[in-house]
Amino acid sequence: MTSPSIPPNVLVVEDEMVLRMRAVDIVEDAGFKAVEAVNADEALSILESRSDISLLFSDIQMPGTMDGLKLAHAVHDRWPSIRIILVSGQVRPSDGDQPADSRFFGKPLEVKHMIAQLQEMVGAGTLKVVKVNTARPRQIDTIRTWISAFIPKSVPGVTKVLPGTGEHSGKSVIVSPPPGYCFLTDQRDFNSDPGASYRMRSTWDLDVPGGAWTGEHTTGTTIEANCDTGAELGRGHAPTTKMKFSEFSQGTAAGGPVFRVKMRCAASDPLYKLAAIGGELDYWGFITVEVTSSRKSAVVRFSGRVDGFPAFEMYASCNGGPSQPIFTEASGKDAKLIAGSAEKPITGETTFKLPPL
Repeated sequence: MTSPSIPPNVLVVEDEMVLRMRAVDIVEDAGFKAVEAVNADEALSILESRSDISLLFSDIQMPGTMDGLKLAHAVHDRWPSIRIILVSGQVRPSDGDQPADSRFFGKPLEVKHMIAQLQEMVGAGTLKVVKVNTARPRQIDTIRTWISAFIPKSVPGVTKVLPGTGEHSGKSVIVSPPPGYCFLTDQRDFNSDPGASYRMRSTWDLDVPGGAWTGEHTTGTTIEANCDTGAELGRGHAPTTKMKFSEFSQGTAAGGPVFRVKMRCAASDPLYKLAAIGGELDYWGFITVEVTSSRKSAVVRFSGRVDGFPAFEMYASCNGGPSQPIFTEASGKDAKLIAGSAEKPITGETTFKLPPL
């Protein structure tokens, strides 16, 4: 049992430096001490040299001899007392793919939720007493935005429910043009939860005082099912090579900073045999963040274009707090609207105002 005077250690495994720093911040805010590794090989070396690791916090997609899933199974087999959290913005493993009693969370991570999960799995922590989001921030420090393209559970004339007794029977699917392949929808409507299923997602994080930013593009798991039985036929991920942020700029307006970035994103179904004919899913546009000189309020705007199919949504959060909608755009009634470039104009905005101290 860990001494109450010594904080439990959490092994953070993430090859991307900025994302690893964020994970370390979450671990420390939960009251624990973070031990860092950049890949599975380094993580195993650390575990073999010490016996005080309470939890493994690992990304799934990593370079090296094994990915995060294989690392999790190796840790579970060799050190069964270590709790395991897996995270990813690109893959969503099934319960059967994960070690027993491990937990998975999709990126981008919600700070408040992750702190609660860590404390539930390991304990309250002893580095410091943390009351999540109880202290009111004095200024706006960070802005996060994310835009998602997703296929709704129900689109009249486009989706249908799978029959049969297969593992996906009862779920809704979209049927491709002849010969007619069935692909699962995202089984949802509009949802601001960052963990909600999606086809494509672009996340942009802005450090307001530093004027620095990071971006991440991910694609969700595409699942093909037998149209008659509901049995799974395959799954895959579209590449993100055509999803990019660019043309970042910073200026001033009314004495406060103004930030602007462009994004242009396209991806096709990784399983659809006629994807090159069917076209790519597209969205593009500009994100603008206008902050007052006091950094007490900020307006986040989007102006751009999306495909007529499927549905699109965009949200923003400030200082790691609750999300607010920038826009939600319902899906068109014809899946063929995905063909060609994004032509449907979209604009939206949301305002953040810090409460008085």
